[in-house]
Amino acid sequence: LARKLMALGADVAQDDDELAHIKAAFPGKPLKTVILTHFHYDHAGGIREFVADGDVTVIVGSESVPFFEQVFRSPHTVDPDRLAENPVPVRVQGVSDSLTLPMADGGNLEVHHIESDHATDMLIVYLSNPKIVFQSDLWNPTPTMPEPFSFRGRLSTQLYDSIVERKLDVDTVVGGHSTAHGGEITYAAPIAYLKRTAGY
Repeated sequence: LARKLMALGADVAQDDDELAHIKAAFPGKPLKTVILTHFHYDHAGGIREFVADGDVTVIVGSESVPFFEQVFRSPHTVDPDRLAENPVPVRVQGVSDSLTLPMADGGNLEVHHIESDHATDMLIVYLSNPKIVFQSDLWNPTPTMPEPFSFRGRLSTQLYDSIVERKLDVDTVVGGHSTAHGGEITYAAPIAYLKRTAGY
């Protein structure tokens, strides 16, 4: 599940490959909703390819709604993409606090807008049954217990504080970027590792 979440959230600038990967990971399931953690190009680039099949809702932080509406309206004439060649309407839904969607396993998928120095439109995604939170750029999971305050200033602390404030029952944190330590690639780590990184 962590690897599938990784595929959904990271480096979508390789749009053709990532879309094919997602379709292969979830065969027979049409792509209906895309959640963008924030507007930075390495997480939102290629989004026009993702919506080109039509009937897709893109969920973003409320601050980014006008930006993404413009992205989908803009002409691509020099190197037309699939959306330019076959325009389809795209719904952009903003989240200013939280949004809860039911899951087939009986749990919920929750989208939470959090305060972050990294981006004003930052969203995290919480899956209630596996107790997983997915985030991008706030903390890269590590294969071993990290040192306190060992990652990018206040970002990991802001993430951990948001999880606590929203009373999310989290066991595992999945990152939108993998981390390599000693040749080991890590996509997910226990919440205790994030807590330690955050300085608690």
